[in-house]
Amino acid sequence: MTTPKKRLILLTGIKNAKDKREKFVTIYDIESEDILINLKIKSREIIGRLKSNLYNFVGGHIYYNNKVIKVRYDLLKDFKGGEIKENQLFDHYSEVVNLKSKNNKVMSGMPL
Repeated sequence: MTTPKKRLILLTGIKNAKDKREKFVTIYDIESEDILINLKIKSREIIGRLKSNLYNFVGGHIYYNNKVIKVRYDLLKDFKGGEIKENQLFDHYSEVVNLKSKNNKVMSGMPL
């Protein structure tokens, strides 16, 4: 059994020529001290979620509410400096936990 890789996901912003802040997601491998990818993103869902810090990042998955955003690490292996698009890197899943009632909620900190 292999040990899971320790990775960190960061949201950064850089002002462009029009003085607007462009958002970037950086995925950093803690063990090898390498940046796996630095990608400009436009998804309001991803930007808002990362800015809020109301999520758990575990095993390449961003968990929040009853949703998951999966980071496609398998594509990063093939990427190797080529171009990868935001919609290729992230898969979105909703209602991942079958809740018996609409009044039931997924606790913050799930799935841990």
